[in-house]
Amino acid sequence: MMRQFHVILGLCIALWGRAPGCDPESDNINSYAYAKSRKEALSNWLVDTTKPVIEEEIADLQREDGNELRVMLAYLSGHDIARACAVAQRSRDFRLGLLLSQGGSNPVSRAMLQKQLDHWKKFKHDRYMKSERLRVYTLLSGLMVWPTSDRNLTINCCAGLDWKRALALHLWYYCSPT
Repeated sequence: MMRQFHVILGLCIALWGRAPGCDPESDNINSYAYAKSRKEALSNWLVDTTKPVIEEEIADLQREDGNELRVMLAYLSGHDIARACAVAQRSRDFRLGLLLSQGGSNPVSRAMLQKQLDHWKKFKHDRYMKSERLRVYTLLSGLMVWPTSDRNLTINCCAGLDWKRALALHLWYYCSPT
């Protein structure tokens, strides 16, 4: 019970408490710097509170071979881009590692990935790709949901995640970085 109280109190502080590096008495709460520090506080809270769940999930996934894409997605849901890149490198998926290193933060790379997804859909190449790989590309493109060329399959980046990790994906990969 105390653990849950501590977690909720941390969220309240991240949302409404004193923003790191900003003084609410003298700083304009509508300023870019204030909004950026508030977003950073929420981001840090999400990283801290989701870490145990993510580590447990990764430990379970690593017991079997062939789960590299799921491990990468788990790391991305905790905003641990460096570890997701390391998994891509170990599995010799260097191109995906390069895309992961950008973390979906650049609007130009997001647009290019969206265009690539549309190209795969148009020519039905997505039907020959693993859904986990499409999920990584969809996430990095800044989309949370992407309909494939197969009418029975829609990629949902938040499927199977708890609310904190779903919120985190929206904050880090859907919302504008600025």
